[in-house]
Amino acid sequence: MKTTHLILLLIMGLMITGATSVIAQPGGILRHKANSGFSPLAQIELSTEQTEEIRKLRVTHEESISPLRLQEHQAKAKLHIFWLQLTPDTEKIKSAQKKIHNIRFQILEKETDFRIAVRKVLTEDQLSRFLALGSARSHGLDRFDHHPPRPQQSVEY
Repeated sequence: MKTTHLILLLIMGLMITGATSVIAQPGGILRHKANSGFSPLAQIELSTEQTEEIRKLRVTHEESISPLRLQEHQAKAKLHIFWLQLTPDTEKIKSAQKKIHNIRFQILEKETDFRIAVRKVLTEDQLSRFLALGSARSHGLDRFDHHPPRPQQSVEY
C-alpha cells in the first residue's frame, strides 16, 4: 500500500516538474538561437514582412510541439519508473521506449515542416546566404535529427 502511494506520488511529481519546465521556457532552443548573434537568420538582412512571417511560423511551430514535448517528458518519467522496479517488466520498458521514439519522430517531422516553411519565406539570394552560414540547426542534448553536429562556435559576451 505504501509503495503504491509512493509510486503515484513520484509519478505526479515528475509530471508536474515536466509541465512546469515546458511552461517556464516556451521558446526553448529556437528562441535562444533566434535572439543570439550567431543566428544565420539575423545575418541575412530580412525585410520586416519576412521577419514577422518567420516569427509567426516559429510561434506556431513552438505551440504545435509543446504538447509533444510534454508527452515526451511524461513518457520518460514512466520509463524511469519502470527501470526503478526491482524486477523490471521488459515489455513495459520497450513499449515506453517505442512511445518516446514515436514522439521524437513526430517532433522531427514538425521541425522539418517548420524549416521548409522558413525557407519558402526567403528570397533566392537570402536562401543561398542562409545555407552558406550553416542554416539554423539546433543540437541540444535531447535533439535527435539524424545529422552530425556542427563545430562549436565561441560565445562572445
